[in-house]
Amino acid sequence: VDCRPLSHTDAVTLLAEVAGAAVDPVVADTVTDAWGGCPQAIVECRRMLSLDELAGREPLPNPMPVTDQLRAAWLPTVRALSPSARRAVTALCVLDSSRPELVIRVLTDIGCTLADLDEARRGGLVTVGQHGVPEVNGPLVRAAVLDDAPESIVRDVHRQVADVAQGKKLEEPVGRMVARNSRFPLAALDPKQTPPH
Repeated sequence: VDCRPLSHTDAVTLLAEVAGAAVDPVVADTVTDAWGGCPQAIVECRRMLSLDELAGREPLPNPMPVTDQLRAAWLPTVRALSPSARRAVTALCVLDSSRPELVIRVLTDIGCTLADLDEARRGGLVTVGQHGVPEVNGPLVRAAVLDDAPESIVRDVHRQVADVAQGKKLEEPVGRMVARNSRFPLAALDPKQTPPH
């Protein structure tokens, strides 16, 4: 199953082709973004979504449906990660946040760095979001990672997220923590973006 993400334009074009009917532009954006541009998910959309849903006459399901085949499609990529990269991407899936200070703090607390996510980014599991912050590449990836994650890692990450959420304060500015905690600065994931200070 090919899960490598398409560009937004290519994903919308593919959706229009497989739908065999008019697709509402807002629906097209929502569907392709929700599935992370995964071509296999888009091809299978005719089995998961009705023509009325695609045309915008009926609301889309929330959450978007995910078949077992799609859920499992990312597993070889997930299982090929190094232990540190897998722990880092699992943390990112549990965290589900684009706040740079929260991402960095949680990764630090579980013994990982931003550099550990670079391997996952190369494999298509992680993308670069706003301000150059790494984000999970859609619900298909999140489902695959969390379904296969050791419970001990998930428990550790939940505990660290709870600690941060309960008011633990960062002891140093985000920019300085990034420089100390990673082989490359946060903005290196996307040279056009800079993290907020």
